[in-house]
Amino acid sequence: MKKSMYIWAISLVLILNGCGGVKEASSAAANQNTEIKESQGIEAWGEVAYLDGYEVTIDFPAVITEIYVKEGDRVSKGDKLFCIDYEDYKQSIAKKEKELELEEVVLEGLLKNVSPQQTEVLVLKDNLRLNELRLKDNTDPDIKALESRLINVNEDLEKLEKDYEIGKELLGIDSISKREYEELQNVFGAKRREKEQLMAALVKLKADKELEINRLKTNIAYKQEELDRLNKLNTVSIQQQQIKKEVCEIDILAMKNKLNRLKIKDDNILFDLPKGIISKVQVQEGGHIGVNGQPSMVMTVIDSDSIIVKANVAEEFIREVRIGAKADIIPYADKAKVIEGVVTRIAETAVKENGETVVKVDIKVKEDEGFLKGGFGVDVTVFN
Repeated sequence: MKKSMYIWAISLVLILNGCGGVKEASSAAANQNTEIKESQGIEAWGEVAYLDGYEVTIDFPAVITEIYVKEGDRVSKGDKLFCIDYEDYKQSIAKKEKELELEEVVLEGLLKNVSPQQTEVLVLKDNLRLNELRLKDNTDPDIKALESRLINVNEDLEKLEKDYEIGKELLGIDSISKREYEELQNVFGAKRREKEQLMAALVKLKADKELEINRLKTNIAYKQEELDRLNKLNTVSIQQQQIKKEVCEIDILAMKNKLNRLKIKDDNILFDLPKGIISKVQVQEGGHIGVNGQPSMVMTVIDSDSIIVKANVAEEFIREVRIGAKADIIPYADKAKVIEGVVTRIAETAVKENGETVVKVDIKVKEDEGFLKGGFGVDVTVFN
């Protein structure tokens, strides 16, 4: 019995030792597998996609006369995509340019316009300045004429006064008759009255000249007020015309910009990127586009140089993935082909993909020689 128990105890020890050895061996194998897996990189799967693309739209009236490409076609810079007839639109631009010429002519006329009232005010102001200057400098011709007559009358009066005094003396000694003396007296009195009349006329003339100046000032003020009102209206007209001209210029620029953003040659719309793939064709030959200036999408083109792989990395391995890490891309279409790539983006959030939590990772394709196509399924290995 003791022997049996001893043998059982020894057996139990051996069994326990054996189990421990198995666990150690199993742990070592697991560590080795993990190291191998890590050295081989992080396994992922995904799909080929494109980052960049653009819509070819027409936002002016035209008719599609011919389409040169089909969906899936590869195109290069300068390739013809489709042909349009847009003669009506070109005529609209030419008509708008003629409208601009007309608006410019009208504006030029308004800017050069000199109203009769303005000419009249200028003449009145010139007359006022002249009259004021003549009155101030005593050079008024009417006043000068009266003053000249007055000088002559004074000279005559001075002589007559002497003759009159001599006549008085001669009358006293009876050298002349009373009749001759009365004639001298009458002539002298007449000349003296003439002087008084001239002096009165001179005062009145100067007063009339002052009054004329005041009337001129009043008239000028009235005319100037009327002219200012007309000028204000003319200024408004000029501003309105300037706005019309500018609106025409803006319309023409906008119409031409719609053409300039496209690469057009001989009515053909050309592809203007280095390389691309026709993703979708939205129109048919004979179709009307850009009706009423509303944009019409003609086709969608993707930039084939922007090809990437949208990879799904399991959440437990995402910590091992780094921006700039090298990646191998193996397309399902040819699993013997390995295409190099590099990680360019790691999403900040995880998503559910077929029941598994994954993080989206963008991998830029280095060189695929045109083999990869949008929508291809791929396996990916990302290396640390």
